[in-house]
Amino acid sequence: MQGVQGRQRRMYVSVLALIGALVLASSLVYEQRATASSTRGATVALIAPAHARAGTLISVDLVAHNVRNLAGYQATVEFNRDQVRLVGASIADDLRGSGRDFLPLGPLQREGAVVLGAASCPAQVCSDPRPTHARRVERGIDGRVKLGTVRLYVGTPGAYPLTLADVRLVDPQGQALPVTASAIVLNVSDT
Repeated sequence: MQGVQGRQRRMYVSVLALIGALVLASSLVYEQRATASSTRGATVALIAPAHARAGTLISVDLVAHNVRNLAGYQATVEFNRDQVRLVGASIADDLRGSGRDFLPLGPLQREGAVVLGAASCPAQVCSDPRPTHARRVERGIDGRVKLGTVRLYVGTPGAYPLTLADVRLVDPQGQALPVTASAIVLNVSDT
């Protein structure tokens, strides 16, 4: 009788050890996946409409994906000025999503390019000379953030490359965040 109980006890301990090992292994795999996805950083991309027509204004959004603690940015949208005409650009106010106010830095038009940027401050109103501790917002915004819009005019159908240069994202302490920029080809049809 005692031999049967001893074997059951050893089997019970073995099963518990196996379950513990499986739980530990699965938590390590989960932690590695979470770390890998958080170290990849953000992506900044140009988002064009699915159908762009020649002879009309075309709005292209500048969007950051997978950002963590974003407080400011700068990006230059480049194009061939002999084929594409810049009509206007604007800074989006999505940085306010964290409760921080922001200061637009641009848009600044250059030859064949436009620079967009903004910086946020730790207060609900940047012009407040002495924000109280209760109103300070220390953390930036996470997730998908619209940064701005560029409005273009293209007179003839075709494929027009739009690239991003000098893309920088920063956290509230001014530290650079990892970022990858992706360019697009703006496909313009006649209908």
